[in-house]
Amino acid sequence: MINQNSFGNDTNTLYIVPTPIGNLEDITIRALRILNEVTTIFCEDTRVTRKLLSHYEIKSHLHSYHEHNKEYAITKVLKSLVEGDIALVSDAGMPAISDPGYNLISKAKDEGFNVVVLPGASAFLLGLVFSNFNSEEFKYVGFLPKQPTKRTQKLHNLVHGECSSVFYESPHKILNTLEELNEISGSVKLTLGRELTKKFEQYIEGTPLEILNYLKVKGVKGEFIVVIHPEVEKNSSLSIYEQVLEQEQLGIDRKKAIKDVANRNNIMKNEVYQLFVEEKND
Repeated sequence: MINQNSFGNDTNTLYIVPTPIGNLEDITIRALRILNEVTTIFCEDTRVTRKLLSHYEIKSHLHSYHEHNKEYAITKVLKSLVEGDIALVSDAGMPAISDPGYNLISKAKDEGFNVVVLPGASAFLLGLVFSNFNSEEFKYVGFLPKQPTKRTQKLHNLVHGECSSVFYESPHKILNTLEELNEISGSVKLTLGRELTKKFEQYIEGTPLEILNYLKVKGVKGEFIVVIHPEVEKNSSLSIYEQVLEQEQLGIDRKKAIKDVANRNNIMKNEVYQLFVEEKND
């Protein structure tokens, strides 16, 4: 069945409106107009959105819509749509990206309402572009799994994936994540971004251990964007012996270098060690 969404008909509209991720100037003129014109704005946290609306002297009514009330709030949203156009915003960035907005969009479409998505700020795209990694193809992960085994497997897949990847990380987990990444590969290249678009915006680039040591000295503050440049066939033309030597030249001890090469080539550590010794003796 074809689902056609044609803006401009007589059906009321759900506007998906991105909000600034830090700097209040990063909002479009169109977004401000829509927020002024709609009858109601649904948001994650009314206190956060009210600051934005007060800054731009917008008087539209506010109601909450978030992960913990989405089942009840969806009914309220659909009733509001019957009465007029409404807007959905998140605390920062694009609604429906790592939040329950996608549920609401699906319901609105099913009920025959128009859905219009406005362009705007998105933190993970800022990090990806700044990293200067190959962004022709990339993977957006959102947040890592909470379960330790799944989390470690996800990181391993990203490090040895086929494209750049980007995810969000909290300040109380970032050091552990860097330690895990260092265990998986000491030489993988990372770009971390924090406080993006704010006064103390910062990007940090390097290996997991380099960034880990830096943060331990400077301190951890703010939400993080982590971009991983995968080690895709990076050493395909090098022998096992040469790969281990290359790691050692980066300051990585032999035991850790052997583990990294084993992970990268999907073989056992003892096999890497045996091949290393044989090539060295030859």
